[in-house]
Amino acid sequence: MSQTVFQPIDTPERAGEFLYLPVAALTTLYVGTLIALTSSGFATYATDGAGLEVVGRAEYDVNNSADEVGGALSIRVRRGVFKYENSSRSSAAYALAAGNVGQICYVENEQTVQIAAGSTNKIIAGVFLGLDTDGKAWVDTRLALYESAESIAFTQTQDAITDDSGGTAPTPASGVLTIAAISSTATAANAISGLIAELNKVKADITALKALL
Repeated sequence: MSQTVFQPIDTPERAGEFLYLPVAALTTLYVGTLIALTSSGFATYATDGAGLEVVGRAEYDVNNSADEVGGALSIRVRRGVFKYENSSRSSAAYALAAGNVGQICYVENEQTVQIAAGSTNKIIAGVFLGLDTDGKAWVDTRLALYESAESIAFTQTQDAITDDSGGTAPTPASGVLTIAAISSTATAANAISGLIAELNKVKADITALKALL
């Protein structure tokens, strides 16, 4: 690739500690809460809702409730290490513990984090750095956005294949393909056809995984 610059240039710099983001429509954000980006690039309060990416902590209140489009107001979001509520849901399996230090933690709501077991959509809040004496969780939100980008969803399409010695034609259903005992030409044809279909799904899965690497 050829060189394009032959003299010094003035390249501005900023620390990267703050983000300035347009606020989602009909939304009010409060200082201190976890803020996430929607798929459209608007700031909203963090939830365990699909498609959100946590970016940090709100630096002040913003009332954008009168904006029906989004972007009329902006908010400053700080990236860093912050203390949030540890999950107190009915099952202790949702709460972060000392053994989870260094692991990714997930959003329960805009002021609470949890471990993966309690998360439906696996919205990453950041890296869990430990519990404070009050039981709250210290979270490094600076890695949340990058971790979310790396956590590209892969959905397996190939079904499980089992051997059924009982012997009826295979019928893929509920993610399982049963290869029946081959007792007739028709059954054999159905079994082979079903197996070919599953192998094609394996090929598609491998292609999808290669695209993510």
